[in-house]
Amino acid sequence: ILRVGTGVTGAGVGAFQMLIGLGSIAGLAIGARSANRGAARAMMAGAFGLQGVAMALHANELAGGAPAGWPTYAAVGGAILLLAIALFSLMPQIQTRILSAAGHSAPVALALGGSANSLGQGFGAAFGGVVLAHLGVIGLPLTGIAISVVGAVASQSKPAARVSAKNFTFAMAPPSAGESAGLGFDCTGAVCG
Repeated sequence: ILRVGTGVTGAGVGAFQMLIGLGSIAGLAIGARSANRGAARAMMAGAFGLQGVAMALHANELAGGAPAGWPTYAAVGGAILLLAIALFSLMPQIQTRILSAAGHSAPVALALGGSANSLGQGFGAAFGGVVLAHLGVIGLPLTGIAISVVGAVASQSKPAARVSAKNFTFAMAPPSAGESAGLGFDCTGAVCG
């Protein structure tokens, strides 16, 4: 999509990949703050909405949106940045649920979550190939918009077992008085005890 949408190849791709890294850092910070406040549903709906906006920007560019050159680079770069923010803001919400449900098996559950992520990426690539073969390049962001809508609706459904984020604190800054430093989260309370 990057080559088709912008004409960028080779070393120029690295600049766009840097935007993914920046977006991931911002998304994790936003998602961690939301997880700490117990606002998972609102965050997830917002993240899927942001993903839909990013996909719409991609679709617009593939349809010939902005003029060639820097306007196109800015539009596609913005879409990539928004998509990375959306994707990575979901991670703290998902990991909070995994940790709350797993109890003493949290390390294994997190490892399984990583494996499921890889499986999802593989499935997504295969599904994307099918979409590309049947709908062409423009079908990719349009399908992404549809998936974003489904994700936003699904994120608002009630889980079978209620899970609370109140036993976890995602440490995105040095701990304040009374908190312990961790590798991304501090687990306190009966769930991890």
